[in-house]
Amino acid sequence: MATKERSANNSAAMPADRASALRDRLSRIEGHVRAIKRMVQEDRTYEELLTQVAGARAALQQVALKLLECDAEDCVGQAVAAGEGTLPLSRHKKNLALVLRS
Repeated sequence: MATKERSANNSAAMPADRASALRDRLSRIEGHVRAIKRMVQEDRTYEELLTQVAGARAALQQVALKLLECDAEDCVGQAVAAGEGTLPLSRHKKNLALVLRS
């Protein structure tokens, strides 16, 4: 499904193996969030709920960090090697700022 080239701004698609691992990780997070919803329905304590929310949030943060890592390796790294690093590096910095603000 993913192709190596996406657009003129040096943004490459994620390699299939990384996309598969990411989908697996997101599916686990989705299950975690569903479990939190069930816990709310079961009238669990705030402490239990907040502990689980913190875990889900940490898992999502790991997804964001993995995406940044892939972007740096795949998109920015290739563009810099080809002498075209300015735009991808600028985009990567913007993405990094987005993750750090969340």
